[in-house]
Amino acid sequence: MYTMPGFKFYSCVLILCVLESISALPYTNCGSNDVELLNLDVSPCDSDRCILKRGTSFTISIKFKALTDVDAGGHRVEGGERILVLLPENGLCIHMIPSCPIKMGAEYVYSYSGTVPDNAEIGPVIVRWVLLYTDGSTFLCAEFPVEIA
Repeated sequence: MYTMPGFKFYSCVLILCVLESISALPYTNCGSNDVELLNLDVSPCDSDRCILKRGTSFTISIKFKALTDVDAGGHRVEGGERILVLLPENGLCIHMIPSCPIKMGAEYVYSYSGTVPDNAEIGPVIVRWVLLYTDGSTFLCAEFPVEIA
């Protein structure tokens, strides 16, 4: 039998779990290695249909669990035409909470803020967000639908 304080705590945890699953954007694992994708969210999207306007800011957050130690190097964004975003050495690590090194068994949140290019093609697009090892190979890959307005 639940005591009242225990029931309140259980209810709060349940509500937080439901809210996290509601706010998450649908995504596809497109070839992650050595990590388990747990959640992907794009702000200011507030539903499973994400509309981003050209020239406006966005933030992507990807929660994952490391299945092995990862030597993180950079990231790449693809959508329509391929775009490679090069970061300085350990540039990926400043976007990680907790920061690098990425250790087996730990959970991490990668967060990146940017601006939708003014010349982005209007319409639906599948975005592929890739996190890379230092040798340039993929350790995390997620695809998600957005609409550029």
